[in-house]
Amino acid sequence: MKKIISAVLVSALLAGGSTVAYAAEETMSAPGESQEIDVRAKYNNTATVPDVYSVDIVWDDMVFTYLEEGTLNWNAEEHIYEDNTTEGWDKTSAGVKVTNHSNVPVNVLFSYLPMESYGVTSVLSNTDAPVELAAGEENNVENAASTEATLTVSGVPNQMVTSDGIVIGTITIEIA
Repeated sequence: MKKIISAVLVSALLAGGSTVAYAAEETMSAPGESQEIDVRAKYNNTATVPDVYSVDIVWDDMVFTYLEEGTLNWNAEEHIYEDNTTEGWDKTSAGVKVTNHSNVPVNVLFSYLPMESYGVTSVLSNTDAPVELAAGEENNVENAASTEATLTVSGVPNQMVTSDGIVIGTITIEIA
């Protein structure tokens, strides 16, 4: 009896599990008749391109040294020092460069807060308004959009400026 029930169940499963697919079929009614069907291609682009931000900031050395070099020679007859020294800044400017390697444009804003109490005047260029840097172009790294600002120093530092150095200002770069 078990064999009969098993055989019936197997037959039922095989009959229910098979699927037949039929293609749409058209018949031609006369010899020499033809049919046409358009073949279509479609394109769906669902890929997303996320914003990628990559900005290089390259600073020149921002340490400025005021140098006094030479000798003060003692004149024994007049009891005075004869000044044979030179003085001045080792450099008077240094820059900062911002380059956009992002796949979207960015705005760069330079600002500078000088400390005025040390006898040193310092001014940063390119602080008037944000600069828009275009998005990077594919396969064109060497022509990436960039902007620069230059810090210029002048004046004679007072006694508060020592050989250890002192902060004479702060540069801020804002990327938006």
